[in-house]
Amino acid sequence: MRKKTNKRKEARLVYARADLPISASLVWQRTTDILSYPSFTKFMKKAVLEDEFKVGSYWTDVSTILFFPLKFRHQIIDLREERAVAYLIKLPLGGKVIQKFEIVPKNNETKAKI
Repeated sequence: MRKKTNKRKEARLVYARADLPISASLVWQRTTDILSYPSFTKFMKKAVLEDEFKVGSYWTDVSTILFFPLKFRHQIIDLREERAVAYLIKLPLGGKVIQKFEIVPKNNETKAKI
């Protein structure tokens, strides 16, 4: 008798947290300024917002992975002003990623979780 196997791949979770000495509104402004991402994201060469920044809209980036430029398309799936934004990213070679940014103001600093 063959053992039944689950063909679904395991999900992986990677996250980072930071306490930032700046306001939540400034963190939000930087997080949602898609066009500036290439200036501080090492492997990203280009970013384009395809429509207004709202749920259901898309933005794309061209990033170099292992010396090859690849295009990634991000769909905005959650948007809570100055609190959270999430993207669904279908990977060029198969699979998908959900990328979330959460912002929590606390006194004169901001707790950020990616």
